[in-house]
Amino acid sequence: MNLSVDGSHRSAVLFWAVNVAATLIILFLVIEPIYAAFTQRTQFIEQRIDELSRFQRLAAEDKSVRALLQEVREEKNTGIFLVGLEADAANASLQAHLKERVEKAGLSLRSVAGLEPHTEQGVNYLGAKLDLSGSINALHAAIRAIEGGLSPVLFVRGLTIRAPASIPREHQSQEVILNIQMEVYGAIQTSEAF
Repeated sequence: MNLSVDGSHRSAVLFWAVNVAATLIILFLVIEPIYAAFTQRTQFIEQRIDELSRFQRLAAEDKSVRALLQEVREEKNTGIFLVGLEADAANASLQAHLKERVEKAGLSLRSVAGLEPHTEQGVNYLGAKLDLSGSINALHAAIRAIEGGLSPVLFVRGLTIRAPASIPREHQSQEVILNIQMEVYGAIQTSEAF
């Protein structure tokens, strides 16, 4: 009888040993690879989430950079520099601005001619020579309009004023019409000198 208890005890131990071994084999051959796959997939998803948040930050920065770029483009087009990719186009822009400003001030524009572009202290300048006529008050208003405007910034570098040699007595109470020659310059923003 003693043998059967030992035999049944041994068979119970053997049963448990086989079950533990089978469980370990199932654990290592089936469950561990599934767990590893889920762990790897979780890490992959976490990396994609990190990338997505980085891309979202870049997209947000991109919107602000694009907005800033648009502001710069608008400022450049209406800014302090003359507009034009080439000297002729910029000079035409300068002459149009000058014509508008002197005529608003009350001067008569007889002619306008472009001056040679030049570079001074690394800044490219374009100029125009205007032949005008009008009163001293209109001249004063024209200079204020030319040099006081902000888009584009212009300045008078040369001015010649000639009054008529004689004024008849009947016209002395009226404003004297002056002959005026004016040289006006403005800076142009360009990557290369003309």
